[in-house]
Amino acid sequence: MGKSQQINVFKLLSIFLAIALAIVLISKKTEFTSKKTEKVKTLSTSEQVFKNILSRSSVRDYTKEIVSDEKIDTLLRAAMAAPTAGNRQPWNFIVITDTMKIRALGQTLHFARRQLSQASLVIIVAADLDKQMKSTFFPYWPFDTSAATENILLQAHAMGLGAVWSTVTHDKKEADGVCNIINAPKNIRPMAAIVIGYPKGNSHAKDKYKSENIFYNQF
Repeated sequence: MGKSQQINVFKLLSIFLAIALAIVLISKKTEFTSKKTEKVKTLSTSEQVFKNILSRSSVRDYTKEIVSDEKIDTLLRAAMAAPTAGNRQPWNFIVITDTMKIRALGQTLHFARRQLSQASLVIIVAADLDKQMKSTFFPYWPFDTSAATENILLQAHAMGLGAVWSTVTHDKKEADGVCNIINAPKNIRPMAAIVIGYPKGNSHAKDKYKSENIFYNQF
């Protein structure tokens, strides 16, 4: 084999080794990136839930944009995924999109007049007293409906909607007024009117964490 042939073989061998090395490096980089992405995804799920909880705030001003039926369905599915005593699921959800009814609610619930004067969607969270888990000490329905209400608030925020929880149970006259508006039978007790819409302007969550409210094992 001549000298020139030896040089050509050496060049070909060098090129082959360089290609093989490049393939190995690309393969390793892809594997590392894949594992890193998988790890980030695993972490980001928890972080995103935590971020959603911390960044949620009560929104009382809305644009005129209508919330779609698909998003309303998602909100209701989130609500009914809430925990409930004895799995009795005593809740009812009255979806109100009728402007006249929403404005009537605004005349009844004085704490919510501002938001109800402009909202296009309200979900009344109510309890069927005949379905609730019975207790001799305290009724369970306020806990069940509160859990469902919180799920709606968090899901609304996650979808870019704004929402605020307006209590119905604080005043008998107002509660009776709401019952009249939604034509509720006697066994139905409304707990909250959740006003929902697309936020107008920016709202900021409050930092409510206070270490002095935390106790371990005892006060």
